[in-house]
Amino acid sequence: MSLETIITQFGYPALVVGLLLEGETVLVLGAFMAHRGYLDLPLVICIGWVVAFAADQFFFWLGRLVECDRTDRMFTAPSEKLTEDYVTGRFG
Repeated sequence: MSLETIITQFGYPALVVGLLLEGETVLVLGAFMAHRGYLDLPLVICIGWVVAFAADQFFFWLGRLVECDRTDRMFTAPSEKLTEDYVTGRFG
């Protein structure tokens, strides 16, 4: 099995996994593979956009907004215990 065959067969799944782990570097490699004719450039761009969007949405969902207030109030007199712990370094 040649390298070209491996890239052609597993290039898109490897692109998805690589984009989840590393990001832009893998996208540049995918674009290079498209330039060489192993992958389709519009599909590489589309996969890059979808995976980046989905990863951002997942990590925003994973995070949590604890408190929303004026900055001076949040740092001097937070109303939530989690905010106070975070600001004073007592989290985790």
